[in-house]
Amino acid sequence: MSAQAIYQKIKDQHPDISVATVYRNLNILLESGFVQIVGHSSQKEIYDARTDVHAHFICRDCGLIEDIEVEPDQRAIQLLQARGHQITSNRISLLGRCPTCAQNKAGVHS
Repeated sequence: MSAQAIYQKIKDQHPDISVATVYRNLNILLESGFVQIVGHSSQKEIYDARTDVHAHFICRDCGLIEDIEVEPDQRAIQLLQARGHQITSNRISLLGRCPTCAQNKAGVHS
């Protein structure tokens, strides 16, 4: 969810809140490890409160982000560690088109 989407969702309950306040709090949550940035949609960062190990599918056309239950590739991590790299975290993002956008690009209109 983007900062703007979060703001839109809470502004009715908290009419005095500003978008800047949402960004400030998201940055604090990001630095504390309570949220992560999972991608960008229309040049806006998308935040995820789910911080356990999982991957994301990101639609390049509509910006849909979907959680995927996968474990990190241990072979890649071990290979990098053998080369002296220190792995501190990992993110797996698969990019493409969601089924709806893929149908639309194929000429099927709903």
